Amino acid sequence: MKYYFLKYSYCCILLLFFSFGVEAQTGASIPESAADQSISLKRQKFSYFVSDRASEAGKTEVYKIISTNERPGLILIRGHIEIADNPALKRAKIVVYNASNEEKIGIYSSSSDNRVGVYNTNPLTGNYLLILVPNVHYIFKVEADGYEMAQQQVEVPLRIDYEVCRQEIKLRKNEQRKSVLIIRNYFSDENERVFFLKAAPDTLAGDADYPSPIPAPNKAGVVGKAYLTIDELVKRQVEEEKKKPVEAMRAFKSADYATALPLYAYLVKNDQADPFLNYYYGVCLFHSSQNKARAIPYLELASHSPKVPYDVFLYLAKSYHLSYMFNDALNAIAWFRKKARPDEVLKNQVAELQANCNSGNTLMSEQDNIEVLKRVPMQDEDLLSYYNPDLISERLLYKTDFFNSPVDKKQKAKLLMCKWGRNQIIQVSYGMKEQNSKDLYYNIISASGVKGQSVSLGAEINTPYDEDYPYISKDGKTLYFSSKGHDSMGGYDIFKCTRKDTLSLWSKPVNMGYPINSPYDDILYVPASEGVDDGEAASYCSNRKNGKFEYIQIRRHQRALSYYIIKGCFSTLDSTDNRNGILTVYNAETEEIAGVYKTNAENGNYLMALVAGTTYHLVVEADGYPPIKKDFILPEKTSDFVLRQEIVLRKEGTFDILTLNNYFTEEEARKATLVNDALEQGLSKRKDKPKKESASVHFFNTGKLKRTAEQTAADEEVMKKAKALYEDGKYQECVDAYQRLEIEIDLDPISSYYLGMGLYLTSHDKTDCLSDLEFASTSKAVPPDVYYYLGRANQFSYRFSRAIKAFEKFKLHAPSHDIEKLEVDKQIEYCRNGIKLVNNPVVLEVYERREVSKETMHLAFTQLESGGRLLITPDDLRSTIDKQKNYRSVLFLSADKNTILFSSYGENGLNGKDIYRLNQIGDGKWNLQPQNLVDINTEFDEEYPILSADGKTLYFSSKGFDSMGGYDIYKSTWDENTASWSKPVNMGAPINSPFDDMYYVE
Repeated sequence: MKYYFLKYSYCCILLLFFSFGVEAQTGASIPESAADQSISLKRQKFSYFVSDRASEAGKTEVYKIISTNERPGLILIRGHIEIADNPALKRAKIVVYNASNEEKIGIYSSSSDNRVGVYNTNPLTGNYLLILVPNVHYIFKVEADGYEMAQQQVEVPLRIDYEVCRQEIKLRKNEQRKSVLIIRNYFSDENERVFFLKAAPDTLAGDADYPSPIPAPNKAGVVGKAYLTIDELVKRQVEEEKKKPVEAMRAFKSADYATALPLYAYLVKNDQADPFLNYYYGVCLFHSSQNKARAIPYLELASHSPKVPYDVFLYLAKSYHLSYMFNDALNAIAWFRKKARPDEVLKNQVAELQANCNSGNTLMSEQDNIEVLKRVPMQDEDLLSYYNPDLISERLLYKTDFFNSPVDKKQKAKLLMCKWGRNQIIQVSYGMKEQNSKDLYYNIISASGVKGQSVSLGAEINTPYDEDYPYISKDGKTLYFSSKGHDSMGGYDIFKCTRKDTLSLWSKPVNMGYPINSPYDDILYVPASEGVDDGEAASYCSNRKNGKFEYIQIRRHQRALSYYIIKGCFSTLDSTDNRNGILTVYNAETEEIAGVYKTNAENGNYLMALVAGTTYHLVVEADGYPPIKKDFILPEKTSDFVLRQEIVLRKEGTFDILTLNNYFTEEEARKATLVNDALEQGLSKRKDKPKKESASVHFFNTGKLKRTAEQTAADEEVMKKAKALYEDGKYQECVDAYQRLEIEIDLDPISSYYLGMGLYLTSHDKTDCLSDLEFASTSKAVPPDVYYYLGRANQFSYRFSRAIKAFEKFKLHAPSHDIEKLEVDKQIEYCRNGIKLVNNPVVLEVYERREVSKETMHLAFTQLESGGRLLITPDDLRSTIDKQKNYRSVLFLSADKNTILFSSYGENGLNGKDIYRLNQIGDGKWNLQPQNLVDINTEFDEEYPILSADGKTLYFSSKGFDSMGGYDIYKSTWDENTASWSKPVNMGAPINSPFDDMYYVE
């Protein structure tokens, strides 16, 4: 291997170049203070590595981890099976396999039974209990009477958010009477593919790339020399109009909704029927407006287009929920569930939103009778300053460090505690273990001031969600607190528990009901007296109005509320009759929402249920009109009849006029009914023909119908075109064509082969193609390479034993030169290594991760703990073969500037890429010839070397040794006695994977 001689002056230039280059990335170096040095020492417990296992093409991810020598823990999973076609059938057998060694291949396990476990469901309830290890891929095989065995792969995550996890299994038969299995897992709030180590928030992600503010149009010089003709003026205006959608989309994608909102308001006004404009405008309204009802009509219109992103249903559900329209929210949730992936449903907490809506329906139907005595906007964060000191003084306090757990101190949150008696407290805490939620704990303070052990108030009160803001009566028998769990209608709801005496257990928490609670945050309920009577007064805080907290004083009454039904009709007197509106009704006395009502878009009808004897504020919203307010009083009825109401919007010049006609006497209501019936008949006659149902997301093909001869011929033509697309290398187009066809017909093995291969070549997640390749492999007409790619897909899915089985079949059918070219025996060895490594996992926790490009991933380590540096290898260290292959490695420079490690193909490239070393030999001179580290190099590729701070541990990546596929990370230590590197040790799973794993840094 021929290299240029490295002189000391060259190294100085190299180091100087690197210093400028890296400082440009990281900023100027700042001396650490003592505190900073302390923090730096604490950070040394973290390690980092890079992997492309969960990234898009050309991308990698940097993981921040802590690994331990502990054994993997076990988790408890409570499950329930539901058999859709036979709900009475509860008996089933669940056989669980480790995906890596699902098939018996005669290695690793000394047991003749390769199953993880066999579990029988309760024949009466369908419930079952599993105990599994986190961070493992499992195969669940489920059998029941009358159903053939069905299976699904399940990933138990590295991070478990619940003490007892939940699982749901659904078994049904499809149109071909074959068993279909659906397994839903509730292990983690994130629901991420965590064997791929996506187990923590993206706290390392950089700031969003927000565009510069859109400049205001320049009104000066409009008719001056800049515009010589009217045509030029028009052209300029057209160009400006063309920019608006681009500017709006740029702001929308950057989540700059304040900028996007007026732009989309303008665009929607110009094209009110465009579903995408309505979608973008509705989303902007949702994020920008406190009154979420304003977004509803736009999102509703957008939801009727199958091309609009299906998260429109999620925004609709949230808008409905926060507008107290719980039934509509439940309907929108149902549509979102039909369109979204299970991980999206879990990530967006759809189940929790659904539970909030169900609770909201119940609580709104049992509305409490309250009188609002006082509402005060809160101006500062000290909410205790608003309460009567006679009620909370020396009883309700912010916790000090004396009462904070280590986790509380780490969270740096202001937490409350409430004292009762001489020495007892109820406090809010994150607990002693890392968790995302707050719970309520009980403590006793001894006479000497020593805090007793914190005891959780238990699962009856604490939930997986936040519990906070406790207040306990002086006698210790009544506890008020706020929770996001239980039967909350959204955000924090206020709950109440009681007990007979201070030694008894607390009763089940009871929601304080509406209007004390709302879909927003309602906190810190403090009664004015200990007793509960007809005139009970209390105080609490809520942010339901304008998103800002208010201090509210109320008096509760025991008298039941009586509701009246109002039947109304809404219309606009415009050139086009619009009957689609949103009506928001507020109780004028309490300023609480009494209801939000949608009018029927066809006839404008609506129904209101309101409490009699009350004054209301009515806010009407419709397309083309600003929100307009009108008051009305609902009197007590003297006889039994239906109240009627009419709302009309119209424009008079520049004014928007709202006419509200109330027919609240029996005679008025009778006349209004006759008039309204006549209007509806006239409206019906104006309809020349029934409204045509447009194709929308609300209509689905429920089964594969029998094809006609003409349709079959068309299907065959599509298959020919799809095959041609594959042969032309247009794999994504091929996949799209086959998947559209698959909706209508069952593909034959040849078509499944091309679909499976297309998926393999275009999808990073190789589990997508498994079923198609498996089906294709059942036909002798399919090319034998189906077994190779089936093996590779199983290998990337951690199903190593199945991969080995597929590779062995490939060896039986493929010519020897293909077997050698594709290194099939090496792939089998990778899979055998994978079984061993996955079944002996390293226990670790992922704290952070971020995505970087492969070309710049070395820049993720600009501040190595060892003091070393990473930089691009200069031409002087590249061999002739490196240059021929256009290969340029990243070199490692030790902290003492005496050692350089880098990768190269060397003089002949026969052993792939090897790691080389250069040392300073004194007086600024370096070795003339780089040293090949023969102790760690193999016939396969070695790359990405990094030394530890003391220079005695070498981390690098290799495709040799006992790799499980791609690059695996290895560790080797320097032996002073033999002056050599020890045999490299694989860092194990899940640090390593069947993908490329690189750059392990302490």
